[in-house]
Amino acid sequence: SFAKNQIMALAEYGIYLDGAEFRPNDIITQLDFFVLLSKTMGYYSSSPITNDSAKEEIDDLYNYLIREGVITKEEKKPDSTVRREDAVKYIINAMKYGEVAKLKGIFNCTFSDKDNITPELVGYVTIAQGFKIVRGDNGKFNPPAELSRADAAIMIYNYLQR
Repeated sequence: SFAKNQIMALAEYGIYLDGAEFRPNDIITQLDFFVLLSKTMGYYSSSPITNDSAKEEIDDLYNYLIREGVITKEEKKPDSTVRREDAVKYIINAMKYGEVAKLKGIFNCTFSDKDNITPELVGYVTIAQGFKIVRGDNGKFNPPAELSRADAAIMIYNYLQR
């Protein structure tokens, strides 16, 4: 995988998904994305959280993320996929820059496809671009694309590098 180095570096620090393989080309579910992200935030669970985990364990993770302001209760959809622009929003919220990202008219996003970014997420994407959490591909961010596990690992790795 093009993200092998980042995936291995994250795993060295305990940031991984349960299972024998990472499957980098698979589209990441919201739950799996939050399992990775929560490990960067110091969240502790007594057992690995997967789609097969008890409802209470999954609810505990989501309640933590809601308390920390990463997501809202209405956004909880463990089995859904994660779009690139939403992943950035969650990371920026975890960094506690969400309120700044919501400010209107102060961001200069330089991605060539910036008009495809959901208007209320432009600040999040621009902040992530500024922190080099996302770098784009040939000048494009591709905001509505579903996030692969490899792309998620790269974003989280870059977030930890800031």
